[in-house]
Amino acid sequence: MTLTYDPNGPLQKLGVLEEVAKRDCPSRCHYLFTADGVIKGYFGNAFYKEEELNKRGSGQRGNLRIPRAKLRSILSMCLVQC
Repeated sequence: MTLTYDPNGPLQKLGVLEEVAKRDCPSRCHYLFTADGVIKGYFGNAFYKEEELNKRGSGQRGNLRIPRAKLRSILSMCLVQC
């Protein structure tokens, strides 16, 4: 499941943003394939040169990727503790 890392968003308001961020499975590269399996294209920061990555700035956050069951568990624990 892909979620937005937003310090003012719903995960922060529920008090679980940092817990979800700890469980993030970052995606560094993406491939596009034709129907018969030929690579059509690719993108992602795994393909950037080191100097290009440094231009983007450090500490930037994008989306968080977390297994749905893990998110459900974190949210359930939040309900139990409240």
